[in-house]
Amino acid sequence: MRATPTQRDFWSLAAMRPGAGNEVVALSVTGALDVDRLSRVLDQLEARLDAWRTRFFLEEDTLVVEVGPPRGARMQVEDVSAAELAARAEALAREPFDLAAGRPIRATLLRAGDERAELVLVAHHAIIDGSSLFVLLPRAIGALYRGEPADLEPFAPWAEAQEEARRGAPGQAARRFWNEVLRDAPPSLSLPTDRPRPATPSLSGRRMGRRVDVDVDVLRALGRPVDFALTALATLLHRMADADDMMVGVTHANRRAEGAETAFGCLVRTLPLRVSPGEASTVGELAAQIHTRRRRAFEHLTDVDELGGDAGGPGHRVILNYMPFSERDAADFGEGLGVRGWRPDPGWTSTDLAFDVIEEADGLRCVLEYDAALFDAETADSWLDAFATALSAVPAHLDVGLGALPLLGPEARAALGQLGHGGGPASRPARVHDLMELGAAHADRAPALVREDRAMDYRTLWRRAGALADRLGSLPMGAPPRLVGLATRDPVDTLVALVGILRAGAAYVPLDPHLPEGRLAQMLEDARPIAVVGDTPREYGAPLLRLDEGESDGPGERGTPSSAAYVIFTSGSTGRPKGVVVAHQNVVHQIEARQAFYGGRPGVTLSAHSYAFDSAVACVFWALVSGDPLVVVDENERRDPALLRACIARHRVETLDVPPALWGEVIAGGVEGLSSLRTVIVGGEALPPALARRHLAALPHARLVNEYGPTETTVFCTAHVVEEISEASVPIGRPIHRTRCRIVDRYGEPVPRGGRGELWIGGAGVTAGYLRDDARTRERFLDDPQLGRAYRTGDKARW
Repeated sequence: MRATPTQRDFWSLAAMRPGAGNEVVALSVTGALDVDRLSRVLDQLEARLDAWRTRFFLEEDTLVVEVGPPRGARMQVEDVSAAELAARAEALAREPFDLAAGRPIRATLLRAGDERAELVLVAHHAIIDGSSLFVLLPRAIGALYRGEPADLEPFAPWAEAQEEARRGAPGQAARRFWNEVLRDAPPSLSLPTDRPRPATPSLSGRRMGRRVDVDVDVLRALGRPVDFALTALATLLHRMADADDMMVGVTHANRRAEGAETAFGCLVRTLPLRVSPGEASTVGELAAQIHTRRRRAFEHLTDVDELGGDAGGPGHRVILNYMPFSERDAADFGEGLGVRGWRPDPGWTSTDLAFDVIEEADGLRCVLEYDAALFDAETADSWLDAFATALSAVPAHLDVGLGALPLLGPEARAALGQLGHGGGPASRPARVHDLMELGAAHADRAPALVREDRAMDYRTLWRRAGALADRLGSLPMGAPPRLVGLATRDPVDTLVALVGILRAGAAYVPLDPHLPEGRLAQMLEDARPIAVVGDTPREYGAPLLRLDEGESDGPGERGTPSSAAYVIFTSGSTGRPKGVVVAHQNVVHQIEARQAFYGGRPGVTLSAHSYAFDSAVACVFWALVSGDPLVVVDENERRDPALLRACIARHRVETLDVPPALWGEVIAGGVEGLSSLRTVIVGGEALPPALARRHLAALPHARLVNEYGPTETTVFCTAHVVEEISEASVPIGRPIHRTRCRIVDRYGEPVPRGGRGELWIGGAGVTAGYLRDDARTRERFLDDPQLGRAYRTGDKARW
């Protein structure tokens, strides 16, 4: 007989990965078990059940099944210690079948003394389903062991009836229905995973279980429990995977036909169900939508695979299997014997996530089967916990929006709060140049700025900056923020001007001469600088000051910690550039956070970022307040990997701050001369995993740190020391000193660990907002009960 489509699916799994498709139930028996009687019972069932004697083989590319003669169950008996029972049961569950040999069920009795044993029943999914293995078979074994008749029927008659229905009018109607449903089906769910999806499914799975704190009778009083389980799952996917319209798989026992209830075989069907949380305003509306669509789907129980192609594919990355039965109390051996069923982990899966919701005498239990090639156990546990929390809350939340359905219990919520808190004491009130003055006084004649073969010491830097501050102080400063454009080409002059502007109580605005004229004009229009320090004549709309060789102690106290230190204009890739106003207290926090994270001073430092971006600020201020040498480079060296590599080698640079793309080009040309590096900081763009691997292999002595932080949160807010690469992307780390992070869904609610959401950042680095643009400031900055003043990054992230 031709194999059913479902049988073909499970047979294919075993062909792809030995052991895939195995299902197992173990019956823990306490008391004096009659082993011979049990063996005879199993022999009777093997003779009675055609599925037990089924073999599969290909005949001209068609998978066919053949039922062989009875040969006995051949139950194996092994003596093991009590401590070995569970591990041995799991090992038996994972032993592959030879499906062509005709023995797709194995029975092994593990004895741990005279009063304790485990009957491990392993069957291939091609010939059984959950009802057959977890309920019907244990119940039949118990009945026959007690000497009573077993209510169990063979599979072949049912399979023949189903084949006839498929070929007739019911099958044609079902195919029309599914073609219509799947015609405009949404794409496969894009789940946030711990590792990239392999080109070929690994079929490597793990399972874990948890109680669900919900009264099944309450669910039944409100509707169908399966609909509420699907509602919880759809809400979970809506909020953890940001999906508005999706296909999920839902199983149907397919035992409504006469005789099917006790048929032993693989009758179950997994059907794709379209669920649209984006169309539901409340949890109750979503439950009603699911009920209507599920009932229609269950009226057409054909194999969707028959439609051809991958029509059923979108529904099978995530599956819900509602089981109104449990293996725990299915068997009764009588005669004072205690029997308790349980399911060892067979170690495979054909889906990303499959949720088995099991009805038991004392409530619900959920077993999550997950793809171990995609998810870590910790992530899977978070998905399971969130699902159980949502399902338990559904009855009391039918009238609220989807965002109000709890996904986190108190412990999980507290753990996320701890994970997102950087800790650390408050910064001391100070201006950036206060810290620089201390560094200059300590370093004095030590080199501050190093450029090719010349160097400027800290005393000279401080006094030349003081002379510029005096000149700026003579200009009308106007109302804050008092902005001065910075348009110098020489990198040494740029740093002198930067310090001088700060000492004058003003804030600098980098005006990169290499930017397009139109962008510079926009920046000047918005900044309205009182002056521009530069070396290129052009129309700035403000006085142009050129640096000279003069020196001065500089002006007295000007500005406060809350005064603006600089204004950086964002890229403007999605519209007009926005000027981010960064205060001295934000920068002081950044310096202290960097000292706390990296541990002390940077040593000889080089920043290969343009001063038009806040990434350049990171190591510049760190070096200057530490009294360490800062190697400065020009535009040519920032663009030429060979020149930059030579500069690092010449000056024995210890700490390098560099864009990932440029760093990749530098080490691609060789790492000779880079032995002085102790720390390489990358940021400003995503760090490719391949580049991280190259760095770790070529420069294992140099710590590689991946920093993340929008301009609006002052340079960096998270950091990660890269030590190994096992994911699709390099992590951005944890919150730094005095920084707090939340990952939230579209409703502003925290996303459980492993879910995907928007990153919100709070803490001492969050800036005042955008220059003279209250509307866009209100749009991206908010007051959050947990974070305080916070910035909505718009970036997707996951814990």
